[in-house]
Amino acid sequence: MSTSTTSSSSSSSSSSSSSSGVAPLFGLADHHAVELRESPVSGRGLYVRRPAAAGDVLLHGVAPIASGNDYNEIIGKVLLRKTLDELAGVDPAASPMLMLSQLVYPTNLLASSAAGAAATVPAAEVELGTQLVAAYINRHAGGKFEVDGGAVGSAAYLRLWGVLFLNAIRSPADGDLHLYGAVSLLNHSCFPTCALRFDAPGAGAVSVVVRGPAALGAGTQATIDYVEGQAGRERWSKKKRKRYLHDNYGIVCTMDPSTCSCTQPPS
Repeated sequence: MSTSTTSSSSSSSSSSSSSSGVAPLFGLADHHAVELRESPVSGRGLYVRRPAAAGDVLLHGVAPIASGNDYNEIIGKVLLRKTLDELAGVDPAASPMLMLSQLVYPTNLLASSAAGAAATVPAAEVELGTQLVAAYINRHAGGKFEVDGGAVGSAAYLRLWGVLFLNAIRSPADGDLHLYGAVSLLNHSCFPTCALRFDAPGAGAVSVVVRGPAALGAGTQATIDYVEGQAGRERWSKKKRKRYLHDNYGIVCTMDPSTCSCTQPPS
């Protein structure tokens, strides 16, 4: 999911996932039905490696990288774990929170920009958010961290805010916000080939299933509808749908399978 002006790839960076050091965040090694490939309309995306029928599960039980009731709770958890891992000398390649907090924009996994986030989040909200996150860390770590320029600086806060704004999903199963790795690589389509299926409450796991009715051939891109799950979306006008996609993901959408710049309609 990204802020591209023509597409919604969460993998729009030109650098590879392996060189960026965030490959473990994808978790693709555990999901053999799909692979990450270049997408002609959206940077990179997930593609089906072998034919899949309607109802087939492409990504099964993907656990969240981080979860919480709101952005501040998740950011607090990420920065707390990051700080503790740093103090313990944990290898960054073995610490998802270190990798997540050190992402540089634009990235393969979570594409945004500090400037874009800063333009979206009012300064007062950033100040309050950093204070709340600092308080969360202090409660759970018993230490004192600088707010400005420290572990909870505004730059770190905005970076993670942008990540969550573009990629966090509120699960109808447990009501919490969850940030997923591989699921964040799914591009948007107004004519999606797949859908999200949330597992039992508590774990926050989600699976990606083929929508149907048609089967997917090998090499077909796995896509989802970013509007799906929004309250009352069935009653949304085309104008409201387009505005939502543009304002939240930078997607320019025509909702016409022959011209829509954010999709590869099924053949």
